[in-house]
Amino acid sequence: KLPTGGLTVGELLTRWLDFWTTGIADTTRKQYQRIADNHIRPSLGAVDLAKLTPLHVQRMLDSLASRGVRDRTREYAFG
Repeated sequence: KLPTGGLTVGELLTRWLDFWTTGIADTTRKQYQRIADNHIRPSLGAVDLAKLTPLHVQRMLDSLASRGVRDRTREYAFG
């Protein structure tokens, strides 16, 4: 179990990308990094992980849709 006290979504993303992207194709790693940096962190990066709600995520997805972000990119961001 991940400790959530004081950990932000942005910090979790950094840990996840460092761990999960080890050993995958460089292009895939760069794509996930780009989605995290351009789409997730601006909306959710500062949110405390323990306080993250479905509404936060829905607002991020709505914002991405209103900016014309492609469906597939929104799917990756949601995942």
